[in-house]
Amino acid sequence: FGPSYLGVRILGQGEGQLQSGSVSAWRCDHLKVPMAKGGKLLPAVVMLASAFFAGKITTTFVPAPRALQRHYLPLAPAAAATAWAGITAPALATPLEDAALKLADASYPAVKKLLGPDKNKLADVVSKVVAETNYDAKVAATADKAIEALLVTDTAKVKVTLDALDKALDDAVSKGGLVPPIEDVQSVAKAVAASVESSGGAKFKAFIDAAVEQGSVVKVLEGLGFDGTAKDALSNFISVASAAEGTGATATGAVQAPAALEAAAVKFADASYPIVQTLNTLGGKTIGPLGGKAIGIAFSGDAAKVGKAADAAVEALASANQANVFQTLAALDQGLDAAVANNGLLPPLADVENVAKAAAGALSNV
Repeated sequence: FGPSYLGVRILGQGEGQLQSGSVSAWRCDHLKVPMAKGGKLLPAVVMLASAFFAGKITTTFVPAPRALQRHYLPLAPAAAATAWAGITAPALATPLEDAALKLADASYPAVKKLLGPDKNKLADVVSKVVAETNYDAKVAATADKAIEALLVTDTAKVKVTLDALDKALDDAVSKGGLVPPIEDVQSVAKAVAASVESSGGAKFKAFIDAAVEQGSVVKVLEGLGFDGTAKDALSNFISVASAAEGTGATATGAVQAPAALEAAAVKFADASYPIVQTLNTLGGKTIGPLGGKAIGIAFSGDAAKVGKAADAAVEALASANQANVFQTLAALDQGLDAAVANNGLLPPLADVENVAKAAAGALSNV
């Protein structure tokens, strides 16, 4: 999903797809009548054929009213037959949803191993990259681009994504591990696709470009050893996502935290700022290895406990007022902009205090 870890579907130009104005996409073997079994498919064939010719006659030879023409002309005969039979045709996947589902299907076997029997490999790769990362302005810029993409995402789509991720983690933990069923991964994939579609390709592409330039995510993906099919699916997803137009949604309805909680949050920010400032001075070569060791320790523990901790965090985000969450992200975006301008990671104290106030508002609604 992202750097972390995505029934019958009608996708692309696959076999059995219904195309407007033509039944040529139906293979002949779909219409064969098994005479040895009493011709049980004959009624279906008759219905499809009748629908086809009725559609042709209605739209070509009989002068129907204009309203009816507008309704029937775009319908494929088979789709019209489905409607006449009282069956609602399933909605077609968007190109981005299609790409997300293909990515989920292609990467699931490897992710299942990495979150299961190969979790030590996952821990080793991630901890090594974290330990070797140069924590400079490029890291801040990458995080900033990710937040800017989130800020223009439809809050309702974000909520659906969090709920899908919550369910996936619940199902994984219920089985004593970190691996959710493929159906849950597909649900997360569809939700992520819808979120990216709402935010638009420009912001998404800016984040991807910043992440590639910074390099850590690329090193992690290379170290985990995904096969060519999964890599191609990821490239296709990025390409399709980059073309999304977006809706430019804006979060509204944030509420202010109680004065006492906001004051406590600001005091905590003020007290911890000198410590963070010192760590920032020490630099990534000192802090990185410590972070890498912390990740290694986390993954070496009980997988179910790790899953429960992640699930608790997701549930907290999902239950919070999304407008307040976005307000916190906006404050963090402002702080990261200032950090990047100063060619570093640490925002000015005033920006950190603003993030603390906004976070207090989000926490007050959990």
